[in-house]
Amino acid sequence: NTYSLELFDDMRFINLVGVWPVGLTGGLLWEGPVCDATGVIGFHALWRLDRFFPVDMAGFAFSIQALREHSNARLDPSVHYGFLESSFLSQLLSNRRELMEPKASMCRQILVWHTRTEKANMKREKELNAQGKQSDPALDVSGTLK
Repeated sequence: NTYSLELFDDMRFINLVGVWPVGLTGGLLWEGPVCDATGVIGFHALWRLDRFFPVDMAGFAFSIQALREHSNARLDPSVHYGFLESSFLSQLLSNRRELMEPKASMCRQILVWHTRTEKANMKREKELNAQGKQSDPALDVSGTLK
C-alpha cells in the first residue's frame, strides 16, 4: 500500500474508529465509505455487499480508547474469507455505523492506494459500468476531489 502523509495527520484526531476510501482496490477505482455532512451514509463497494462494514484493511484506523472500551475485540482468522475487517469493526463499533468517523476530507480524498507492480485489475469497475453506473468521477484516484 501507498499512504499519503496527510492521512497520518487525520489519524491523530480519531476518537474511536476513523474511515476513508482506498484507491485501486476491490476491482474498482476506489472502494470505501460514502459520506455527507452527517457522516457515513453508505459504502462504495461491489464485492460481498453482505458485509456490515464493507471496507478494506487500509481504509480504517482505531484509537487505543476503542480497544480499551472493547477489550475483547480481536482480528479473528476463523471468520469467512473477506470478512476480517467487517468482523473486527463490528466488535469495535457494536455494529453502529454512525460511530464511524469520516476522515480524508469527509471521504472525498484518496490518501491510500493499493499499489502493485502490475496493472490494476478494474473488473468490478467494468461490472459497475455494465449496470449503467460508475465510481464517483469527481473523486480522483490520483489524490483529491476535482
